[in-house]
This record gives sequence, structure tokens and C-alpha cells, in this order.
Amino acid sequence: MKKLFIIGNGFDLAHKLHTKYCYFREFLYKQCNGKISYIPASSVDRDGDTIVDRITVAGLLMELIDNTTNGEDWADFEDAMGRYNYLSFFEEYDMDMAINDDDDDEMYRTIHNREDIVNDLSVCILEVKNLFKEWIDSININTAKLQSRFLTLFDENSEFLTFNYTKTLENVYHVDKAKVCHIHGEQGGEIVVGHGIEDNPYKEESWETFIIDGALYDLFESLKKDVVTCNNTNIDFFNGIQQAKIEEIYSIGFSFSDVDLFYISKLCELVDTKNVIWHLAKYNKKKNNFYKKLIRDCGFKGNFGKLI
Repeated sequence: MKKLFIIGNGFDLAHKLHTKYCYFREFLYKQCNGKISYIPASSVDRDGDTIVDRITVAGLLMELIDNTTNGEDWADFEDAMGRYNYLSFFEEYDMDMAINDDDDDEMYRTIHNREDIVNDLSVCILEVKNLFKEWIDSININTAKLQSRFLTLFDENSEFLTFNYTKTLENVYHVDKAKVCHIHGEQGGEIVVGHGIEDNPYKEESWETFIIDGALYDLFESLKKDVVTCNNTNIDFFNGIQQAKIEEIYSIGFSFSDVDLFYISKLCELVDTKNVIWHLAKYNKKKNNFYKKLIRDCGFKGNFGKLI
């Protein structure tokens, strides 16, 4: 019987790995010695690359994330990347007053200052991806212990779509790496992290704020998770799933965040799901019913089986 396993962060947490958002925050805290920072000035090195002080960047990111996240799940952390309150950094600069001032020099000085600030802010915020990757690469999976409840489920007819960056499947369960698709990358390589909010809040531009809005518009777009490219990069895996005649799907530790539902919809397009049985991880009844609705909305036409 051909099986597809959809693996989320809850799988690593079940193996006692430190992959919650709170551990990334702890990483940032150590980087900045617990000091909250404001926008550090950037500089250019001899190669023409823009650089910023990582200690103050970590403090700024920790402040932004703390003010935006609602919890410890990846869904909360990634969603927060699309809801950072950047404008709070500009409150001390009265742009409207400068624009309405009769002194042209003062007006252009203010515009120039704001342009410098928003450029430095963009450089700092984009550094979150590098810091996040450093933290991911630092996670030690050698402490993870094999669990028989999963071992009895995995067999040679299993395929794995994992949203985790760790190699728990390969290193702990000795799953053939050819059977595993790390859709967002893996430890030691390129990784993908970002939000899935479609509506960019910085669309509206005015003369007073066009410099800020334009830069923040680009920043918002840069922090989006590019699910289309991730899908295309792993097209061989998805083509294989289409031809594999999947009979059972198991979702383990997967939170069905909005941005990742794209892949579930794609799977339901590729696989004839009418005769497929979907097994969910066991949560409370309310959450399981909610997940079932999301899966149906993605196009799943089969039945739900026993809870894992």
C-alpha cells in the first residue's frame, strides 16, 4: 500500500528537538545579550557589500518578533514576518511637518534622513533569514530517539513531504533520502522561510510617505515565502507522487498554516483522492474537525481514517 507522509514541526517536537520558535528567540537573545535595539546604521565594506552590526540587529529583530507573534508555532512566527510594525521606527520623525514647512532645505533633509533610515531598516530585517539559518544549522538532532509508533508506520512504500529543515527521517529512521522532499530546504543548505500574506499593506503611496512606502513594499515582498518556486524546484518529487498511486496520506505534526496550504492543494490536484484515506495526528476534536475542513477545501475527496 503506497503511503505519503506529510511531516511538520510537531514531529521533531515529539522527538524532543529544540525546534520551537522560543528556541530561536533564545538564540537571538544570546546574540544581543538581551538588549533591545533600534535601527543600527549600515555600512559598506571594501567589496561593496552592505553590512550591519549583528548584535544590534538581533536585538531589533527580537523586539519586532515579540511585538508581533501570538505564540510559539512556526505558523505564528512566519505570519509575524508579514505583520512587523515598521512604522513605529519613524514616529520621532515628523514627515508631514517637514513637507509643509516653507524651508525646502529642511524638507529635503528630512526626506533624505528617512530614506537612510528605511534603507538601514530593510538591511536589518532581511538579516532575519541569515540568523534563522544559523539557528537551524545549530540544532543538534543527535539527541532524537527513534520511536516505535512511527517506525511501525514507515515502510519501503512510503514517500515523505517534510516541512522540517532537520534530517530526523534520514538520520533517525534511516529513510532513503531519495524518498524525502525537504520542501523548504534542509540543515546545511539553502532554506526557505517567510510569510504567506498576499495583501501588501504598503500599496498606498503619497508624496509625504512615498520613500517609506516604496521601500517597505519591497521589504514585505522580500519576506514572502515563495511557494511557487519551492514547488517548481521539487517538481520531480511531485511528479513521482502523481504516478505513485497513493492510497494513504498521513499528516504528522503538520499545522496546516495558510501559506503551506498551497502544497496541499497541489497534492489534491495531482493525486486522485477519491479512494485515498487521510490519517490525521490526534489533536482535540475541535482542531481535528478544523483541519478536516481545510483539507476538504484544498480539494480532498477521500475519507478520513483513524487518528494517529
